[in-house]
Amino acid sequence: MKPTRVRYAVIGVTAFAALLMYLDRMCLSQMVSADSFQRDLQMDKGAVSHVLGVFFFAYALAQMPAAWFGDRCGPRPLLTILIAAWSACTLLTGCAVGMWSLMVARIGCGLAEAGAYSCSGSLVPRWVPLAERGRANAIIAGGGRLGGAAAPWLSAVVIVQFGSWRMPGWIYGGIGILFAVVFWWAARNRPSDHPGCNAAERALIERHQETEVRLSAHVGPLRTPWRGLLTSRDMWLMCLVQFFLNVGWVFLVTYMPTFLRETKGLDEKSAGFMATLALLAGCIGLLAGGWLTDALTRRFGLRLGRMIPMTWSKVIGAIAYLLCLAFDSPWVAVCAFGVVAMMTDVSIPASWSYVQDVGGRNIASAYAWPNMWGNFGAGLTPAMLTWINSHFDPHHNWHASFVFLAGAFFLSGVAAYWIRADVKIEPASEPAGERV
Repeated sequence: MKPTRVRYAVIGVTAFAALLMYLDRMCLSQMVSADSFQRDLQMDKGAVSHVLGVFFFAYALAQMPAAWFGDRCGPRPLLTILIAAWSACTLLTGCAVGMWSLMVARIGCGLAEAGAYSCSGSLVPRWVPLAERGRANAIIAGGGRLGGAAAPWLSAVVIVQFGSWRMPGWIYGGIGILFAVVFWWAARNRPSDHPGCNAAERALIERHQETEVRLSAHVGPLRTPWRGLLTSRDMWLMCLVQFFLNVGWVFLVTYMPTFLRETKGLDEKSAGFMATLALLAGCIGLLAGGWLTDALTRRFGLRLGRMIPMTWSKVIGAIAYLLCLAFDSPWVAVCAFGVVAMMTDVSIPASWSYVQDVGGRNIASAYAWPNMWGNFGAGLTPAMLTWINSHFDPHHNWHASFVFLAGAFFLSGVAAYWIRADVKIEPASEPAGERV
């Protein structure tokens, strides 16, 4: 019997969910830079930085609760609910009448999106053998990056076409609510639950899975592995990697259109188009990163296979930020931002695969813990950049901010160098008495 290919469809709809998530997450940076937004809500830069940052704080705080539900309920029902919830909050973003209503909508969006990648990370080892895991992670994360890359240009076109900053929220939110139904129909928690997945495909998948992943298909969920998370040196290093990476990366998804408009004198559509070009480089980085971590792992083993992409990508990203100090051309700046986006995303398949390597039967929790710390960094950064620009940027060229962002990337690379992906956070098998 020839194996069916249902696993590719499951990865595909999960990748499209990530695309919608990033489209909803990143459209706000273009919305707040629009002339119609300033005429409508008249918010100063400090208020805008709070609105941009509050999403990431909500996203960070909800990481572990969302992972707890994901480990117990399974990724399919939770991710369906989350897609509908963050889409509804994006729709409400377009209905905001002031700073507080806008913040409430963005907090809701952050809370709902918090469990998306931990659920996705939990689906991958259930549906994909170890040897293909890096590429599967790259496809899902690539969906997110494609949505994020499209958000500035697409949102700018929608805003200019309809003459209102509100329209992207209404359109993206409506599409997402409809897609939640599609995801529920197409996905399942594991191959044995899917009516379209035949015995040959199930055997193909299970033959190449680790023991603890196969075991999780037959026994109940376990407790959140707090002891392993809190005592693992490598997991704390991953938290530092994610914290400093997000500090350096979040400029691209919050202030890049504003920087291009205010510093380089571009109009809304031009700034959105150039920001999209920079972010599209991330999609290339993800595909390259998925192939790279799989190839390095096969050749050198888990530790070097995960460590090399995570380390050197951050160093190259730091250098790219520093290039912005030497050139005034907007195209040079966009090229540098494209390298930053690419290097950020080269490391993502290795980072996700690391979590799946060490997480055992609690992958959602193992993913959520460092992601929580990473988004605390992202939440702090908009206000920090506003403060740096007001105190250390007399020429209004963002040079002090770029030095700060480059330093964050370098520190992320230093932390990544010491991570070992061949040491699990807890033993592969756990006593039955620890189940919940």
